[in-house]
Amino acid sequence: MDVVPFRWLLGGGGGGGSGGRQPRCAPLVLVLVHSATAHAEHRRLIRDTWGSWGSAGRDVLVRFLVGLPATSEEQATLEEEAAAHGDLVQGNFVDAYRNMTYKHVMALKWFATRCPDATYVLKVDDDVLVNTPVLLDFVWRTLSPFGARRLLACSVLTGSLPKRSYRSKWRVSFKEYSRAMYPRYCAGWAVLYSPDVAMRLYREMQGEPFFWIDDVLVTGLLPERLGITHVSWASLFLKPADLQFVLAGEVRPSFMLALWENVGMDMDDQRVIWRRILDDEIANSSASYVATVSDKERLRQSSPTRVR
Repeated sequence: MDVVPFRWLLGGGGGGGSGGRQPRCAPLVLVLVHSATAHAEHRRLIRDTWGSWGSAGRDVLVRFLVGLPATSEEQATLEEEAAAHGDLVQGNFVDAYRNMTYKHVMALKWFATRCPDATYVLKVDDDVLVNTPVLLDFVWRTLSPFGARRLLACSVLTGSLPKRSYRSKWRVSFKEYSRAMYPRYCAGWAVLYSPDVAMRLYREMQGEPFFWIDDVLVTGLLPERLGITHVSWASLFLKPADLQFVLAGEVRPSFMLALWENVGMDMDDQRVIWRRILDDEIANSSASYVATVSDKERLRQSSPTRVR
């Protein structure tokens, strides 16, 4: 893939901040959020909810990945957002559906060149709710806070066929992809990489021909070639049938991830569920390995305020 002309337009510095000597970027989980340029409200929601959990820059570090918008006015707005929050990463490619592979490679490049000491790398879309306390507990208890190797965890898709119809937005020509079936690959809305896998995929991309379906290329074709095995973590996702019970506080929010479209939730639902998650942490923080002292104090201070 032709990544040589690539340039950072925003957020090309390290994860430790801007100005002077950069602190070491070594979060437990580096979260790289694929975001559309116009989704300022999605990014604000993440900052206000799951992106704010934990010790800033140590437990979870969030970066939003965008390309070039259609107008200079939109670019100016993005620059203002970047100046205000310091968490936007922008590359010099048009932010378009068929450029998602460039965005995925940019995410891996930011990790490889700006934050290579992250213990884990989580790639998500901006319409995903991450239950950050459960994610960190999963990393501590099920995996290891010291890291893992050869980890590629996701919802694994098997037996998928290329769409050949001209009426499909997923249409792929035989010239673009000649095989009859895609290899096993990840549903790209939530993928957890160990650093060695993320680094190997980034390096392998350097000489790879462009293919516009990034999930197939980055999490399917390349792992197949490198002998990397997928691990399914679909059991950790919120089920559509449980949404109403979590919203009502009748079921504990023990899931790790939720894709809005899959479960039928919206922004307001995410705010309510995040409140449920915080309430659950108040009740169970004494048994948690990962809730920090500052997290627990903030929870206790906010406990009188409840959402429906």
